[in-house]
Amino acid sequence: MSREQAPSAGYESADDDDDHDELEEGGAADDGAEIDLGALLGSIDSPAEALERLVRLGARQREWKSWKRLAQHDYEAAEEELAAWLEEVLREDPPPPETQAFFFGLFDAEDDDGKETFGLQIGGSSFFAPFDRTFAWAAEPDWVPDDCFAPEGILDEIYRLSASAPREQRDFARYTIGLAYAVIAVKRLCARFAKKLELWQQGGRQVAVGFLGGEAILLPDPQANPTTEIEDDEELEGGELDEAGLEDGEAKRVSDGD
Repeated sequence: MSREQAPSAGYESADDDDDHDELEEGGAADDGAEIDLGALLGSIDSPAEALERLVRLGARQREWKSWKRLAQHDYEAAEEELAAWLEEVLREDPPPPETQAFFFGLFDAEDDDGKETFGLQIGGSSFFAPFDRTFAWAAEPDWVPDDCFAPEGILDEIYRLSASAPREQRDFARYTIGLAYAVIAVKRLCARFAKKLELWQQGGRQVAVGFLGGEAILLPDPQANPTTEIEDDEELEGGELDEAGLEDGEAKRVSDGD
């Protein structure tokens, strides 16, 4: 992956072998900042469900014919592609024993053809501060594997599709929904590789996902008490969005009595 804005040393670009100093700051989900993604996604284990819920919120805020398409992807194929990538990373360049936490960082990137997209990269830190919600501990990773960049996959689809969103909704469609997918995808990935990554054991390693310098989420131990799930807001509680209306760009609701 090549980028105009290559990350500072810390999370290296594919074209840069310099020493690591800090992680590149990604985009911030300004329009979606009022949404507590950690609570919203706490008990959700399905990318389709997570994106569908956020798509419903977005469609309520502004008409756009492509809202529904943001939630329609081949999640199983994408998950297998991510799993194959992480399996190879752990086999070829495993994290050192002193690693305390992993950070899956999102950033604005360019693909090999020079087109804008999302990047997702992994790094590990020997220092972890559980109550630091700025995630400063992730800025200077001690472990950055050679193949630190995950396959773009669905993140690329979300990024490119969001380009056609109304200007005032573009950041929500891109960054909030992109982060939501990344959180659930990494959550499922870590569940599969928890033993190899030595996650969530007594004194075990932790995982966070997000934009350094922006919004990020610390993944909870799946064996701990699940977070109470947030209810849809009042405007959505009375029914479901009309799928035909979403296709036509109209945010309609269908009540039980219709």
